[in-house]
Amino acid sequence: MWIPFEPDMLNDEDEIVINCRTEEGERFVARLMDQAGITYPDGVSVSSKQCWLDGGFYYRVFGGKTRRGMDVTTSTFGPTCLLTYIDAEINEIEISDAGFESVICAGGGKARR
Repeated sequence: MWIPFEPDMLNDEDEIVINCRTEEGERFVARLMDQAGITYPDGVSVSSKQCWLDGGFYYRVFGGKTRRGMDVTTSTFGPTCLLTYIDAEINEIEISDAGFESVICAGGGKARR
């Protein structure tokens, strides 16, 4: 289940996926990650790369590092991954859930196994 993204989620230790549906949302999240000290694995700041692709985009954040992807519907996420979105009215997005067993707490809490 997807829940709205909140900036303080970047401070959590859990893995988080942020589904960006607009270019403005992607740029907003990139600036927030810079402020939180989150970088790409090579140490490059997130806002220094323009990554937007029409049709959607997501960031996957864990351990102070982020990676990017294009299609959440074909990606597989870990059992403690918090699935979030920004800039869209997304009720549910179908993703591969093989082995996916987690509960997402209300109020921006953490996903737990």
